[in-house]
Amino acid sequence: MTQPSNIRQLLTDAKLGLLPYLDNRLNDIANSSQQLENLHLEPYDIELGECNTIAANEPRPLITQSVSLKCFITGSSKDKLELLLLV
Repeated sequence: MTQPSNIRQLLTDAKLGLLPYLDNRLNDIANSSQQLENLHLEPYDIELGECNTIAANEPRPLITQSVSLKCFITGSSKDKLELLLLV
């Protein structure tokens, strides 16, 4: 069995990971948006892009990971300011 990469651990760690953090924050937004009429948060999508290693032969190589979050919020035109603040 192989060890998960450091990037994967940073993304998915239950306490410190980016993906669980984003999920919690988006759930908070969804819960707070229920207070506004005609505002709806659609399911979101996370896309992991290319992972690059810079200076791989150095003692501390730099590893980058592209993460895209697509979040769709719909609402009425009278709530434009609220929608803009959420974005």
